[in-house]
Amino acid sequence: MAKCAAVAPFATSCVKEYGLSLATAGRCEAWEQNARRRTALDPTNGGAWLDLARALAAQGVPASAVGESLEKKIALEPAATQAYTREWLTAKLALHDGDLKKARAIMEARVKASEKDEDLEDYSAPRMMLVDICEQIGDVACVTKVAKEARSHVAGRSTNSMTNRGNRHMVDLTLARALWKVGKLSAADLADVERRAVESMSENSTLDPYAGWKARVDGATTREAAQKLWQAWPNHVDVAENATRDVELAMNVGTLLLNAGEPKAAVPYLRVAAQHCFIAFQSPLAALRIQVHLAKAQAASGELEEARRGVQKLMQRWRNKPIQPTIFKELPKAAFVPPKSIEI
Repeated sequence: MAKCAAVAPFATSCVKEYGLSLATAGRCEAWEQNARRRTALDPTNGGAWLDLARALAAQGVPASAVGESLEKKIALEPAATQAYTREWLTAKLALHDGDLKKARAIMEARVKASEKDEDLEDYSAPRMMLVDICEQIGDVACVTKVAKEARSHVAGRSTNSMTNRGNRHMVDLTLARALWKVGKLSAADLADVERRAVESMSENSTLDPYAGWKARVDGATTREAAQKLWQAWPNHVDVAENATRDVELAMNVGTLLLNAGEPKAAVPYLRVAAQHCFIAFQSPLAALRIQVHLAKAQAASGELEEARRGVQKLMQRWRNKPIQPTIFKELPKAAFVPPKSIEI
């Protein structure tokens, strides 16, 4: 792809594909330059402006600079979808910037506006994000209300109106797990929901052979359950190779190994996931969980200096925010000792 971009410098598709490879490899600064090249070649390319914003966010650039690129992306949207696009991008930027209160307000408005949406994704996505935000805020009442109402609504809809059966069951599983975490759903009921989701994902796994396995990871929270799932997971060698290209797979395997009591084995997977340039802006709360899990794995495997460095960067970003994410309770105490040197 690099050769393609060199031979055909004005082929924007070539440049874009090369940029995706840079992002996957964690070369975020190079991806930024690639995105700037795309915007120069075609200033009307909204995807290029969005990738530039993602690349900047991945490098920890201030939200104002990221926002400038997002505004270029929004301005290129059709008038009918500009407000919708602005809501989503502004919410993600708020999360990336550590403003949970602002992100919550935006998603609450989107939830209200999407009450009659027929599309599964349009209906469920803002509700799942709001549940995730409320979980990090520690608002059990919000998690319970939104998740229960959404599960009931999705269950009552015709299968034909769903994007596909797998999506429907995965939405239900995500919401059910949120209820289980706050004590509003029994373990037996959650296991039943997970079984249906895994079956549906396994039946529709032509695009992702790991789909059914990924669906089980969040439920394997005990050491015994995590060890059992990892032992049953097929083709460990292929998993290790594919995880370098699949951030979700890297995140899932790293978390599973950490829960299984194998922090040293978890570190490479979590490091790959943490360095991936897409996730910082695309899924800010998932990125936050990866960073916390990486610090836990590093501290438990003796890499204290690296763990301290990671925690220090997290604290610098969140220090003055009015609401601290609940996942910070999982950070290892040993990692709060100042590192010998800090990269700002």
